Parts: sequence; C-alpha cells; structure tokens
Amino acid sequence: MKNAVLHSNFLLIHKYLHNTPLKKWVEQDEDYVDVYHKDWNPLMVVVDQIEQGGYSVEITSTIVIIVDKENGKEIIEEQGNSKIEATYKAVVSFIKWCDLG
Repeated sequence: MKNAVLHSNFLLIHKYLHNTPLKKWVEQDEDYVDVYHKDWNPLMVVVDQIEQGGYSVEITSTIVIIVDKENGKEIIEEQGNSKIEATYKAVVSFIKWCDLG
C-alpha cells in the first residue's frame, strides 16, 4: 500500500477511536502512517471498539467478516494476503461504512 493511502486510513482510524484533533504536521505528513497495518496490538484496539459498538468481528486465516449483532446482517467482508492485512482492510472498510451511514 502506498503511504498516501496508509496515511488516509490512519486519519480515519484515529478519528474513529479518539475523535480528537491531531497535530497539523501529522495530518499533512503522508509519510506518517502509524502501525495499524502491521501491528496486531493497535489493530486489536480498533477491533475491540467495533465489537463494543454491537458488531461481531470474525477473523479467519485471510478473510474477515463484520456482522451486526442485532440483526445478524453481514456489514463488511474483506480478504487479504494475510490475517492482519484482511483485518486491517475490514477495519478501514467498516469505518468508511460508518461515516457513510
């Protein structure tokens, strides 16, 4: 993934988790991408937040499905080359879905 995409995704994730403004240089520096795409620890914080919001996050080897617990409806399904890539993609897709909903 290119830094511009990773940076944009980082901004989305930060807003979803914290809803607090970042320093201006962080917002503007496309090389600042954080580690959500390659480190399970911060990525699972996002997964936990999604689950606390009433959704189930089902992680398999290379596919992640996010389901609305209330009605059982599948909201997001993402596939990746690895478990962490699929989870990262699903988290980003879910946050984008929330912003549109």
